This record gives sequence, C-alpha cells and structure tokens, in this order.
Amino acid sequence: MKFLKWLFFLVGLVGLIVAGFLLFKNYIDIRQLHGIAYANKSAEGPNPNRDVMVTVGIAAASGLLAGVGIALPRRLRPKTVEVPVDRVSGERLDPAEVAKPPVEQA
Repeated sequence: MKFLKWLFFLVGLVGLIVAGFLLFKNYIDIRQLHGIAYANKSAEGPNPNRDVMVTVGIAAASGLLAGVGIALPRRLRPKTVEVPVDRVSGERLDPAEVAKPPVEQA
C-alpha cells in the first residue's frame, strides 16, 4: 500500500507542475491575444480556450491524485477480532455468553 500511496502522490505532484507550466503558457498566449485586439490588427491570435480547459482538467486530476496519495494510510492493518478468554482456565469464551449479565443467586 505504501507503493501505491507514493505513486499517487508523485503522479499528482508531476501533474501539478505540468499544470503550472501550462498556466504560464496560457498567460503568455492571452497577453498576445490582448495585444492583437488592442492594436486593431486583423490577424488572429491563438485561441486559448482549449488550452485553459486542458490546464484546468490536468490541475483537477493531479490535485485529486496528490490528495489521495496523502490521505492513504501507510499500511493497512488486518482487523483483529478479540475473543474473550477465561482468565483462570485460558479457554476461549463464547461472546454471546460474555455479553449476558451475571445471574445473582440467592
């Protein structure tokens, strides 16, 4: 389980780094598009809509993977079932008998 935890965390971290790079690239593309629009040029600039959506998807998926990687336990412990044992004889007791209240004898 430890391997899976680290794998999710590292893939998520790499995805966040890629999303940061794409965010910077989209920032530059949008600045160029604004420059073209303000200069009233007829040339078309890059349309950043698709790139922005891809960046959002990568950031969301990698953030989820990194969060799952952080939240996973380091190792899974098997559930232990405690069986009541008689202190005198050392024999295992029936759990149903242990749950019953003792009967008072008069």
